[in-house]
Amino acid sequence: MVKKRKGFTLIELIVVLVVITIIALIATPLVMNIIRNSKESTRKRSIDNYGKSIELAITSYLLDNGKFPTEVSQLNIEYSGSKVECGVEYINDDASIYLEGCKVNGRLVDNYTYGKDGRSAALTLTQKSNPKTITNYTDGDIHEMYTFEHEATEQTPALTDYRYIGNSPNNYVIFNGNETWRIIGVFSVDDGNGNYEERVKLIRNESLGNKQWNSSNQNEWVGSSIQTYLNDIYTIDNKSSEMVVSSKIYLGGLNYYGCINCAPNGESFYISERSETTCDGRNTNWVGKISLMYPSDYIFTYAVGVDYTCYNTPGSCNADSGANPSSGWLYRSEYYQWTMTPNSFYGTNAFKVDLSGVVHNYASYVSNSNGASPVVYLKPEVKIKQGDGTMDNPYIFEL
Repeated sequence: MVKKRKGFTLIELIVVLVVITIIALIATPLVMNIIRNSKESTRKRSIDNYGKSIELAITSYLLDNGKFPTEVSQLNIEYSGSKVECGVEYINDDASIYLEGCKVNGRLVDNYTYGKDGRSAALTLTQKSNPKTITNYTDGDIHEMYTFEHEATEQTPALTDYRYIGNSPNNYVIFNGNETWRIIGVFSVDDGNGNYEERVKLIRNESLGNKQWNSSNQNEWVGSSIQTYLNDIYTIDNKSSEMVVSSKIYLGGLNYYGCINCAPNGESFYISERSETTCDGRNTNWVGKISLMYPSDYIFTYAVGVDYTCYNTPGSCNADSGANPSSGWLYRSEYYQWTMTPNSFYGTNAFKVDLSGVVHNYASYVSNSNGASPVVYLKPEVKIKQGDGTMDNPYIFEL
């Protein structure tokens, strides 16, 4: 008798299906991870290949021009492959490349960078500045820096600097312990030996209190009461002090005595501050660490259409003239503010910003007491550790 072959029982079929399902549940994520990791590895290789293409372009640029490039936009990059776009493409001072925040074919590759980040805070911040084509305050990002080009003066070559303007830029910094400071901008600064480098310029957000510019009533900065106080008495903590570097500070003056509608504009003040015009043979510059703001630092906060009156005729920067001084972030209605700049004719006067916002030196005797906010330049090696510059999330720097 031939036995009939039995089929699978229902229970056996169910067991087989369960086993297959379990295997599928285990295997599918593994397979998907392998596929995903493979794609991610491919994207990372695309970034690496793009970076290597930039490095080759740097070498070609060097051979063609005899100097290293400073910006990726200067390079002729020969790259074929998946489309790579990076949020940060930066050439370090040693001509190495750094890429960050890169997308491959539109997909962001998280937490993957190419090269070593050797950027200084100054260079990081200049990357965020508005382009030179900006013609009006409302045309760009009001929280970022604006670019300004200056012609040569008696003491400086033609320079480009980057300044925060308006009344609410993202320029807050925690510095000197838990003090709040603000970034005036990034400037090409003479180190005192004729070498120019980009440095971040900071000002303390609040005054140190009313101080005499000079108790002798002579507007000579070198050896003055305020210069001595800021550099010999006022203290900056060790961590912050290591970031501060000596810089050439210009002491040129101008003969303007505070008449309405006759004050020069921001650029004219900039030129005069860097002139060799002084009163009675005063020093034309000084190399040191802590100073005060220039009148131009204050006036340029109104540039690019923030307030035409305050920028073009700072002697009329008040409400009576239809201006809005509070549109500039350096304006203070609580106290007068000393600046660095002396009058070049009256040897007893220096420029200040009064409570209404006007820049002048009328009856502004240096033996008087006005608010004084220290100003420093940071070493080029200083980097942004964290923060985005907002009041709630200020920058924190590190060496």
